[in-house]
Amino acid sequence: PLAFWKHITAAQYGQQMFSSFEVAWRKTVQFTLDLPADFSWPVLALAAAGTALLAWRSPRLLVFSILVFAVGLFYAINYAFDDPNFHLHPHFMIALWTGVAVAAASNLARGAWRFPVRTACVVAVLSVPVQNFPVMDKSRDTLVHDYARNVLESLDSGAVLFTNEYERLGSPAFYFQSVKGFREDAAVLDIILLGNPWYYGYLEQQVPWLVELAQPEITAFRNELEWFFSSRNTAPDSTALRAGLAAMFNAIVENARAEGRPVYVTGGINPAMIEQFQHAPTGMVFRLLDPDDTTRVPLREPRFAPLPRHNRLTPTVRSDYAQAYAYQGAYLAQWGDTARAVEFLEKSLEILPDFPDVEGYLRELRP
Repeated sequence: PLAFWKHITAAQYGQQMFSSFEVAWRKTVQFTLDLPADFSWPVLALAAAGTALLAWRSPRLLVFSILVFAVGLFYAINYAFDDPNFHLHPHFMIALWTGVAVAAASNLARGAWRFPVRTACVVAVLSVPVQNFPVMDKSRDTLVHDYARNVLESLDSGAVLFTNEYERLGSPAFYFQSVKGFREDAAVLDIILLGNPWYYGYLEQQVPWLVELAQPEITAFRNELEWFFSSRNTAPDSTALRAGLAAMFNAIVENARAEGRPVYVTGGINPAMIEQFQHAPTGMVFRLLDPDDTTRVPLREPRFAPLPRHNRLTPTVRSDYAQAYAYQGAYLAQWGDTARAVEFLEKSLEILPDFPDVEGYLRELRP
């Protein structure tokens, strides 16, 4: 029973599932407010009519569809991660109720009413793709492609990169490396995925040299994870998990650098994990160096198409690009290259005009 409970409550995402009432309420309100934009008012009206018809003709089917809707929405609103894909089940039920109304209207219409009623139903249903086409059209949206490529191009040969940016980097990096064969020399480690036992099988296949760098620590942490997911104990030792993750991280970093492999992190990595290193900005990442290391890392400017309006990742990626220029500008200033530092900081403001820290730094640097 405990294993089943861990399964249905998604124990591997324990910190994000059922996190708080505030999260659940906020996401419920947002789901409700988004419905007109997701479906259009005509379709929502048909869905309401469909539920009324089911209540009259097939109450059991209505109860079943409401249960699917409610359970799907319950899980979606209690997962502290904003992704509309988790609304699949409630959205599918709304589509089902709409279909019931359309079918009934089409079958009940008689004589001269048949054509206009059926036409109205078709127009109502087509209002959804017409209304949402500007948002759903991704034919010119290269945001994730450009971002992931810029990050991978920021790495030197044979690099190890730690990131927690799954959507805009970890996942597209899978595609770049496994399908396109781009930057296969680099190892991209997603900190979040390191908390899943299956991920280590993938690493053994894709980057066996990296697994060999810290085999004892990786094996120990992997065993700890597998015990956690299979254990019937009600009080998992999260302290041991965190300690195991830290030991594995430090072993990979230390041994990779000992072999001459550069190690990088993206900006979202927990600062406590890398506080003993110097963070040298290069492109979209930071290279980890010893505090007294005087190595000067190369500057790398990101290249990207205009950022799309209808991508929920756009604000985050815009900020990442601005910060990449800002950090490299500050790095140039530290090396005494004031002219280029100002150039990079100005480019940061072009991307993100409301960047007070950069504005203040520019005032200090400009004559």
